[in-house]
Amino acid sequence: MDIVVTYNRKIYNIELKLWYGGKKQAEACQQLADYLSAKNVSIGYLLTFDFSKNKRDTKEWIEYNGKNIYSVIL
Repeated sequence: MDIVVTYNRKIYNIELKLWYGGKKQAEACQQLADYLSAKNVSIGYLLTFDFSKNKRDTKEWIEYNGKNIYSVIL
């Protein structure tokens, strides 16, 4: 877990990653899902920075191992 923000009595768990391909992105989702499970939380956020030439910006909700992850690739 990279960032935990507490705001207005809510906790936001944010994982930061660099884009290294789809396999590494799946590993990042697993890492975040494991952390969310340990904290007994169902929603987390994955922010991925893509510096490749074929960059694609995406924003989507992913259900991964029973956890809801809002994934943003920039």
